[in-house]
Amino acid sequence: MTPNKIQFELKEHGSTQRAIALKIGVSEAHVSDIVLKKRISDRVMRAVADAIGKPIQTVFPEYYNAPAKRRTSKVSPV
Repeated sequence: MTPNKIQFELKEHGSTQRAIALKIGVSEAHVSDIVLKKRISDRVMRAVADAIGKPIQTVFPEYYNAPAKRRTSKVSPV
């Protein structure tokens, strides 16, 4: 979702970035940075997704729908 769409959804669900910040104990600026995709925080992303009632993979797909990283170990599993 785009930052504008996330903010719209928050308004539609009667929530604010300030309310999310107070609920999880972070600053409002921190929540804003996450919504604007300037920073990454799993805890805040989950709180935002919960506030708008959508799966986190829908709200922040660029972080949660990425393919699995390749193995870097040269030791074969036992």
